[in-house]
Amino acid sequence: MHIGEYINNYLLTNKISQRQFAKQCGLSNGYISMLINNVNPKTGRPIIPSLTALLSISRAMGITIDDLFDRVDDMLVDISVAKNLPTAKSSEHLDEYIELFLQLSPEQQTLVISMIKGILSNQ
Repeated sequence: MHIGEYINNYLLTNKISQRQFAKQCGLSNGYISMLINNVNPKTGRPIIPSLTALLSISRAMGITIDDLFDRVDDMLVDISVAKNLPTAKSSEHLDEYIELFLQLSPEQQTLVISMIKGILSNQ
């Protein structure tokens, strides 16, 4: 079963709309639609979800990302965002930051990003 089929089954089982699920994930409805249909309309090729999107999806479903990977077929994952992440030594709190950030509403996430940018610009 590919990720789109798994998401669709989740929506049906939990009786929520695609739009509601997208909001819970903090992703666009269009992106969730592309995952469900397993096609990028711009290229006509299967969609390759980002690791960040998969983490958001798993959290919205109340499962770990490991559980999500166990439940879907092998798939390509775009990890390009992760290339510039800090090393393990310098990121001991990274998982905690991500966990807390994903619990925020989109408005709160925007505020946190603005605050971080402000702090960085004063260095």
